Amino acid sequence: MLYSFCITGSDNMLKIRQISACLIVLLAILSSCQDDPIIVLDEKTMKELVIPEGFNFEMMKLIQVSVQLPSHLSYSSTNRIVEIWSENTYGQPDKLIKTGSSNNKGVFEESISVPIPSKKLFTHCFAGWRSFTLQGSGLKLTGGVFNIDYNIGYGNTPPNPKQGIPVVPQQILKAPCSPLKTGIENVLKNGDFSINKFGKIDFWFSPIEEYSTWFTTDEASGYGSIISQEGNSFARINSTKLTQGGLTQIVNARPGQMVSFSGDVRGFDSEQDVYLYLIPRDINGEYIEVFSYNLKNPGISWLNGTVVGLMPSGTVACQVLFFKISTGIVDFDNAVVLVNDLDSDKDSDGVVDWEDSYPENPGQAYIDFYPGKDKSATLAFEDLWPSQGDYDFNDMVIDYQINKIANAKNQVVEIDLITQVRAIGGSIRNGFGIQLNLPPDQVAGIDTDIEFGDDEVKLSENGTEIGQKLATFIIFTDAYKLLTHPGDGSPTINTTMGYHFVVPSKNTFRIFLKEPVSPDKFSIENFNPFIFRRDDRSREIHLKGFAPTDLANPELFGTGNDVTNPGSSIYYQTKNGMPWAINVPAQFEYTIEKSEILKGYPVFAKWILSSGNDYNDWYLDKQGYRNWDYIYRW
Repeated sequence: MLYSFCITGSDNMLKIRQISACLIVLLAILSSCQDDPIIVLDEKTMKELVIPEGFNFEMMKLIQVSVQLPSHLSYSSTNRIVEIWSENTYGQPDKLIKTGSSNNKGVFEESISVPIPSKKLFTHCFAGWRSFTLQGSGLKLTGGVFNIDYNIGYGNTPPNPKQGIPVVPQQILKAPCSPLKTGIENVLKNGDFSINKFGKIDFWFSPIEEYSTWFTTDEASGYGSIISQEGNSFARINSTKLTQGGLTQIVNARPGQMVSFSGDVRGFDSEQDVYLYLIPRDINGEYIEVFSYNLKNPGISWLNGTVVGLMPSGTVACQVLFFKISTGIVDFDNAVVLVNDLDSDKDSDGVVDWEDSYPENPGQAYIDFYPGKDKSATLAFEDLWPSQGDYDFNDMVIDYQINKIANAKNQVVEIDLITQVRAIGGSIRNGFGIQLNLPPDQVAGIDTDIEFGDDEVKLSENGTEIGQKLATFIIFTDAYKLLTHPGDGSPTINTTMGYHFVVPSKNTFRIFLKEPVSPDKFSIENFNPFIFRRDDRSREIHLKGFAPTDLANPELFGTGNDVTNPGSSIYYQTKNGMPWAINVPAQFEYTIEKSEILKGYPVFAKWILSSGNDYNDWYLDKQGYRNWDYIYRW
């Protein structure tokens, strides 16, 4: 775009000032239209930064969570699974980060390591989803513990018909039920409302003429319909006046079975009372018991709700009912009914088969991933210790995932470490190991798909390294054997642009324990990873603040740029407090060769200098957080 200005007459200076002001405004507008403006900070290098005292570059925090499952159920003979999920950018569940079981009182209590910037987490179990906030409003802390109570919203009274019409016991089901089904299959028909068909009954307790069909009840019979928007169908009850009624269906069930009814609800009204009901029926049509869950004021965004109940003696069928008492519009979709036998436990470990990750192994029940299922974290090293490097943190880049396999009592019996060497930006041949917070004699053995010779490291029969007070495991001794150089003249592997990308491979290292161990022993805070030189096992590099193993050479401490002082618990840092390694709780996009991390992540310094209070999500792909000119891509 071309702008031309013509200045004449005696007011030239005034016009020049006016035009200059316009140009400044124009430039500001143009700069604000950039797709991804980079946050610009003071021009400082990593070596010039002075790290606040006590700041250890930690990116995880440990929280305590207590989940109370619905109290109207018994947990004396079965352990029930509870899952913790992280949040995605849309405020919905993202990745499974914790799995465990409740005790005989229906309570699940665990410590969980989560990224510091986490704002919300989700719990999931047979009774549905709940969420709790870690920052901002809605904080539910009692004695330092986040409490989630599944009893909130539950009730045991049936819907009251309008105008005082009495609930009359009737033969609720005139048509025969379908064959009994159990397991994780949805036994409800047309739960996605893809079939545009509704029957009608006068009241929610009226006889139902047909199985596998939705029936509108009460006043909803005049306002219920199926809507299709953008290829998705859902049920809608639309009324301008106060209306009560809903949608119902019958499923087959028998005494002792666990039945759950869930669905997504949204509303376009400020005064909504929306309920999910389970109503077990006997052979005479009378309701035996009522289980209800109130989704009060669900709002315009879809909200998932679940009601669960144990079918009492005399049950021949169970009525599921979605019921609203409100004005305006209420939508319902993705209805699911699960019917499960609680006595299905092949390995007799107290965990029902449909919740047991290992239903035929009494010693194993749950899988527990860090940083999450189908997700990896990254260790990024500088490898010139005790001398400082260029702080591109790409001399060794290792993606990893930890799977702690636990028994029915939430005790760890096996640890699987999945690693992937993604980049080698240094010429030094380095190995990689981990140290855990338990004695070596508590380890039964290991299994690994990486081979190395006995001349490189010394291992005991159970796979732990000889000469260590704590269990230490060598994952590999030479990263160059796992990420082969492409031979194209590149000075590094996967850190210099313009050369061949070497596809990394995943490797699994399994640790078997002699006896079950508390999961607290294996929190990420007790995970001590390190690299070491292949030609000098005693030259180790750990995360800042983490102690070396017993085989490290103490004579190297305090030499070069290192100020390690074991007597003061100061390890692997420079005089300014800079580390030689960082542990990122996500897959880290590292910088290109010889470009320090500040160039690729301009807010990294702001995070450091604020002691981690500002920009604690610096590693995420958010607007202004990355300068892709300095980040490796292939």
